[in-house]
Amino acid sequence: MKTDGWVYFLSYDGLTDPLGQSQILPYMEGLAKRGFKLMIFSCEKKNRFGLFGSEIQTRLKKAGIEWEFIYYTKKPPILSTLYDLFRLKGRINRKLKSHPPQIIHGRSVLPSLIGFRISVKTGARFLFDMRGFWADEKADAGYWNLKNPIYRRVYSFFRKKELLFFKESHALVSLTEMGVKRIAKECPSHAEATVIPCSLDVSGFKKDFSEEREKLRLEWGFNSGNKILVYAGSLGGRYRLSEMFLFFSKWHAKEPEARFVFLSNSPEKLIRETASALNVSSDLYRIRTVVFSEMPRNLSACDFGIFFYHPGNSGEGVSPTKFGEYLAAGLPVIANPDLGDVEDIVKRTGCGILVNPDSLESMNDAVAKMEREKFRDRDYFLKVAAEEFGMEKALDKYESVYQKLM
Repeated sequence: MKTDGWVYFLSYDGLTDPLGQSQILPYMEGLAKRGFKLMIFSCEKKNRFGLFGSEIQTRLKKAGIEWEFIYYTKKPPILSTLYDLFRLKGRINRKLKSHPPQIIHGRSVLPSLIGFRISVKTGARFLFDMRGFWADEKADAGYWNLKNPIYRRVYSFFRKKELLFFKESHALVSLTEMGVKRIAKECPSHAEATVIPCSLDVSGFKKDFSEEREKLRLEWGFNSGNKILVYAGSLGGRYRLSEMFLFFSKWHAKEPEARFVFLSNSPEKLIRETASALNVSSDLYRIRTVVFSEMPRNLSACDFGIFFYHPGNSGEGVSPTKFGEYLAAGLPVIANPDLGDVEDIVKRTGCGILVNPDSLESMNDAVAKMEREKFRDRDYFLKVAAEEFGMEKALDKYESVYQKLM
């Protein structure tokens, strides 16, 4: 439906970041095709912009999307963030008269600090797209040590802001059903909430990669007889690399042809040091840096996908992008429960195995299931991915939310 009012999309993540290319651009391009006038405000890392800025600008121009950005600053902690938000607010203020917003769409808490105040000032409708329980995520990942009084005050500040946005925004988007349930407990009078998980365009996974599969395995130094476990995405923080390597070791002890592949931009040193500490030979795993567009091809060469994640206090709101990617590639998922809607989806669809990373018995049981379980075919997994994480379904929901706010 064609609309006349501007939608401001505010993001502290950059469009040139891997996350921006997988979890922001496809949504924005899809909504622009549906007639919405979009202006994106983001914080870009200089090195990433140098690599991908021109390509992103071309895509946005083709889609008819306006883009305003600042360069992200990293240090000193906290002060650099405040400085970035101050400059981002300046960018937004310069556009208010010439491009008055009808909707302000805040992606996570940080840009929503600006977006909410501007919505009050201008009368624009405010959409809080929470992307998880951000303050708890920072504490759970160890970035904020709550024993430190400074970080404890910072944490308290942002939790209060989250509760304010739950109540005072005109609409909410949560990545998970579990997240909405928690919001309802913390803020019974919350705004209307819509669940939209981290989604993906499954069309890129429909190609027959059978020939590519064998070619990639040879490039990795593996063969057609190997069974390959894959981890895709960034590491560190709450992802439990040691436990994933430990699980692989248990599997390899039962299945000598087992191998492990990391499709990650994270430092190789982190992976290699973890493997060495657990006595996992470098012959048994590979590390590859893969651009987002190449993920379907690379996943096609694997047999199982894995992610172990420390849920902490933020687990209800987590929707791993890799979950949908694994399913779209036809890979059964090895994952821990108590993480967003992962447990519900795995149990309901039969597309994976749930493992308690703190239990060797649970790991051994999962390894046994990997050997005996007869999973459905690739087409079924692709269908599940489309139903649970399909981009068109996500765009339908965003369009509905936008229309209600217009």
